[in-house]
Amino acid sequence: MTPETITILVAIAGAVLTLGGLVASLFVWLRSDMYRTRDELKGDMHRIRDELKADVRTLDDKVVALDVKVSDLGERVARVEGKLDFLEGFITRRNEPPLAPAE
Repeated sequence: MTPETITILVAIAGAVLTLGGLVASLFVWLRSDMYRTRDELKGDMHRIRDELKADVRTLDDKVVALDVKVSDLGERVARVEGKLDFLEGFITRRNEPPLAPAE
C-alpha cells in the first residue's frame, strides 16, 4: 500500500465515523424530541380530562337542579288538576236537574 492509499483510507474512515456520529446524534435528537412531544401530549390530555370532568360535574349539578324543578312542577300540575276536577264536578252538579221529591 502506498502512503496515498493509506491517507485516502484514513480520510474515508474519518468521514464514515463522522457520518456515523451525525446519524447517531440525529437519532438521539429525534428520540428526545419524540419523548418531549409525548410528555407535552400527556400533559395536554390530563388538562383536557380535568376540564371535561369539571364540565361533567357542572352539568350533573344542573341536571339535579332541573330534576328538583321538574318535581316541583309535577306537584303543582297535580294540584291544578285536582282543582280542575273539583270545578268540573261542581259545575256538572249545578247543571243537573233538581232531584225529584222523595215520596
